[in-house]
Amino acid sequence: MASRKPERLLNLVICLLVTRRFLTRDQIRESVEGYAELTAVAFRRAFERDKDELRRLGVPLEVGSAEDWGGVVDGYRIRRGDFELPVIELTGVESTLVGLATRVWQEATLDAATGRAIAKLTAGGVGISPERLVAVAPSLPTREAGFAVFWQGWLTRSPIRFVYHGRRRDFEPWQLVLRQASWYALGRDRTAGVRAFKLSRVEGQPVLLTGQPPFPPPDPAELAAHRRLLEAPEPVHQALVAIRPDTAPALRRRGRPAEGRAPEGYNLVAVPYARPDEIVGEAAAAGADALVLEPLELRAQVLERLRQVAAAGQPDQPATSEAATSGPATSEPAGSESITSRAATAGSATAAAVGVEDVSESVTPGSLTSGSVGSAAVGAEATAGSATAAEAGAAEGSGAAGPVVAQAVPATSRAARPGSGAMPGTAGKASEAVDQVARLLLLIPYLQSHPGISLSQAAAALGLAPEQVRGDLAVAFMCGLPGGLPGDLIEIDLDLVDDEGVVYLSNAEVLSRPLRLNPDEAMGLIVALRAVRQVAAGDLHQVIDTLLAKLAAVAPGPPPTPPALELAAGLDTTRERLFGAISQAQRVRLTYYGASRGQTSRPLVDPARLFTSDGVAYLSAWSVGRDAWRTYRLDRIAAVEPTGDLAQAHGREPAADSWLQTLAQARPVRLRVRPAAQWMVEYYPTQGLTRLPDGDLEVTLPVADPAWLRWLLLRLGPDVTLLDDPAAAADAAQAATAALAAYAAAGLA
Repeated sequence: MASRKPERLLNLVICLLVTRRFLTRDQIRESVEGYAELTAVAFRRAFERDKDELRRLGVPLEVGSAEDWGGVVDGYRIRRGDFELPVIELTGVESTLVGLATRVWQEATLDAATGRAIAKLTAGGVGISPERLVAVAPSLPTREAGFAVFWQGWLTRSPIRFVYHGRRRDFEPWQLVLRQASWYALGRDRTAGVRAFKLSRVEGQPVLLTGQPPFPPPDPAELAAHRRLLEAPEPVHQALVAIRPDTAPALRRRGRPAEGRAPEGYNLVAVPYARPDEIVGEAAAAGADALVLEPLELRAQVLERLRQVAAAGQPDQPATSEAATSGPATSEPAGSESITSRAATAGSATAAAVGVEDVSESVTPGSLTSGSVGSAAVGAEATAGSATAAEAGAAEGSGAAGPVVAQAVPATSRAARPGSGAMPGTAGKASEAVDQVARLLLLIPYLQSHPGISLSQAAAALGLAPEQVRGDLAVAFMCGLPGGLPGDLIEIDLDLVDDEGVVYLSNAEVLSRPLRLNPDEAMGLIVALRAVRQVAAGDLHQVIDTLLAKLAAVAPGPPPTPPALELAAGLDTTRERLFGAISQAQRVRLTYYGASRGQTSRPLVDPARLFTSDGVAYLSAWSVGRDAWRTYRLDRIAAVEPTGDLAQAHGREPAADSWLQTLAQARPVRLRVRPAAQWMVEYYPTQGLTRLPDGDLEVTLPVADPAWLRWLLLRLGPDVTLLDDPAAAADAAQAATAALAAYAAAGLA
């Protein structure tokens, strides 16, 4: 009877592990059960498929010279040092952090890869206990449809072909960059030079270009220099702004107190900026709470914007479509052909950005303030990544030597959970065999180090189903050293397994260690831990750094430049004080800068945990004043003051989708958005999006808080027009008129 494929693959691994010399194909055919009965042609085909499938699992097949009756031919073996996961010693806190990393990725393929890494570490003797660290819950957003392709291109140094702004690009990804909720790829466009592309603006599905050698790694100095493409410009100007106490938090946070005479009821704040639009929008949105004193040109732009908003809200006074102020340099170019709407139904925490935050005291992901991803990242991409006039007419060729094959990277369902050993991009019976071998390479070493463990305990430890483990044991029972004699086979008492649910596995010393991490697994885990580090504080930073060094030592080969993670995580001191309060169950008082209402509050809270959503870090806490759970954006917490009181128990936190439930009750508002403000559809959830013939967009936003809509209209000025809410337009106009009156009263108009 022909050997089943999983048995053949596992026997092939064992055969090549125990040999010290290279084995020829004929020797392998004679030694491995399942090959001998095949014809010569069938054997060659089966052996080639088996090699490819083992390599996809990460099995390091080595090819060398072997003696055959016909001379020197290719031979094969597996070096145990290359195959086995090295022993790694982790402390209790380190193992907890590793377990926490399995919860970070929101992309299915990497979620599965980190899970497989955890399973291998578990099989190698590392105890994982993610439940112990409940105060941290980071996550990495990956909504971009082509993220998995760019990850593989970066990891394997394979070029990628995609369409961007209507043009085909052949691109060598040097580094991935996460700026809050958006991923960028920095690298070399083979026809246009170094570029940075925003992945959400890639049109269609990108593909890997195979059939050519990996592109050379970038020079570190060159990479660092080009990283400036994605950095906000350094402030070179300074505005003098008069701000009422506890108002205009966006301006107050980026500035510092200034000397001089301020209008009555105001404080002077010196606010640095790189471009006028950074101040114009925020100062206009603050209304009468912030008055720009100097420079005069900047004040004139703010006054003009306020006049436009005031005029737009008057009856029978349609808003002008000509932008009299300088449009944000952060906007997408008017000629752009790719604008991605972030659907409010996708579970995005940005749903709350339309005004939910000020209902709940929280400021939620997606809120756009000066210096945030909305101003820095979008503007950088539009400059560095878009199709510029200089690129027009460039050749469309790939620039690659040799045959080029476009290969899509299929998406993996999140249901293909880690420990199952499921490999991305496989399907059908062949993939089932490969997945089973992946599980066996976990199970066999784990069971040898845990004699007498119950079937259910072994399954739970490795993230497998008990019925999977039972089926895998039946395969292992038929495998062993070349020869297939009773003393050569792996020994398992299957009757004991079936009768008592207990497993004893022996005579498999050749598989005493699990397979080492593959690049996907290692880098998925390392990047996830880097995300944990950005949310952690205090001593945990040093612990994570030590852990990262240990994992890098067992990772395969020299790693590529790791992705740059730029999360909005607030100050280290803020996180450290919150961690201390959570661990000691202490009640604290926050100084919190509100968003759309532009006010500073001082809520008394019982902090519960820190988490990230859409690249922004939050505190989940019980608000004593509101007698309910609330969330607070960490980068808007100015101070954490201990009260000396113990925090109380308040039951379970609300579900993660509670913002969406609030959003479902919001009213829809239609806006006409001109090109200078069309970046907004990538930062706020939309319920409808239509491109008009003149290049404008008609956008439907869900709005839960009128104050947020007023803030948005003041900030964007003539670049947006309300289409069906005259009351909201009048509300914004009233705020603009009050601001103009405040300027006049101060002698500034």
